[in-house]
Amino acid sequence: MTPAAILARLSQSIVLADGWRRAGIAFAAGAASALAMAPFNVWPVLLVTFPVLIWLTDGAGGGRTNGLVAAAIAGWSFGFGYFLAGLYWVGYAFLVDAKTFGWLLPVAVAGLPAYLALYTAAGLAAARLEAHGAEVTALDLGALDLPIYSEALEKEAFPESALVLKQHLAAQDGVLFVSPEYNGSVPALLKNAIDWASRPTGDEGLVALTAFRGKAAAIMSASVSPFGGLRGLLHLRQILNTIQMVVIPEQVLVPLAHTGFDEEGQLKEPLPASLVDMTAARLVKVAAALAA
Repeated sequence: MTPAAILARLSQSIVLADGWRRAGIAFAAGAASALAMAPFNVWPVLLVTFPVLIWLTDGAGGGRTNGLVAAAIAGWSFGFGYFLAGLYWVGYAFLVDAKTFGWLLPVAVAGLPAYLALYTAAGLAAARLEAHGAEVTALDLGALDLPIYSEALEKEAFPESALVLKQHLAAQDGVLFVSPEYNGSVPALLKNAIDWASRPTGDEGLVALTAFRGKAAAIMSASVSPFGGLRGLLHLRQILNTIQMVVIPEQVLVPLAHTGFDEEGQLKEPLPASLVDMTAARLVKVAAALAA
């Protein structure tokens, strides 16, 4: 097995760890980080322990709190291990007069690191909060029963389902497009939905594009091909630029999608999983800036 494969397997196991195992990994990484301090000064250990902390944060997604609690627990465990291993010497002061002050030894050795670890807990929780700091409205295009767009049909009557779609999109500050790739391009369902939502209604001008103009957009794709839907995203990015959306540079590709997800629908590989989080965080930031 190559070093890259070993690293990928290790990172995946850490990202997918949960419960006490996740806390234990964070504690061990924090304790090992203390080796970077005097008298050991083994600072290269941080090149190992900090990526572990990042992987733990990446794997903290999901649940009712969007991973906020899981990230905070991982951060506290890391900080507790770091300060416990790094500040053990504080306890020596209480042994000078052990009869009088010895009872404070557990408080100093464990209590102080537990308190200081709240700062690393807050840091990781803030990272997750920033990445998931948006209210999400999910749209299933297949449930809208949109007719195929045609100018003749539009002149007869604007379909109610298309109007609902347009109103939903107009109410958003940003849009995340998650789509498969069909025959090297975007699915007809998605292109049809964009066509309907781009059309003017009421007293809007012909190119008002009220559902899209000036809004932030991010794109993700999955495909059974080894390209991960790249060709489809190239077309989708061009379409979204045409309707005046601000498409962020980050994008997510999931190649060999038929083997890329586990039984719970979660990505098996840590790289695309972390890219999903990163792309979502950037979309939230750009959308908030454009809406301000």
